[in-house]
Amino acid sequence: MITVEYAVTTDGMSVTHLSYVDVVDGAPVMTESLGSPPPFAHVIQLPKDEEFDLGELSVTAMGAAASTTTTCTLRVDGEVVARQRADGVYGLVNCAGPNVADNT
Repeated sequence: MITVEYAVTTDGMSVTHLSYVDVVDGAPVMTESLGSPPPFAHVIQLPKDEEFDLGELSVTAMGAAASTTTTCTLRVDGEVVARQRADGVYGLVNCAGPNVADNT
């Protein structure tokens, strides 16, 4: 299995807007939430023998009015493939998967 991990942190009280691509029955599905408490973490398991474009995976988050720092991290099999940090209120971050046609 290939393990994909999303992580979002902020020093504010919430992540004002959070969206991420999950995988349901082998297909990418966008999931969104408002006012999520930090930290956010989500793990996806993908079979190594099935073709899947890791470039379709992403997590986007916006800090709150009290946030001074918001970060996102995306790991594939423990290796950081994307990391972004935004400073200031309502800081917006986006971490996307690598552009690879398949995961084999």
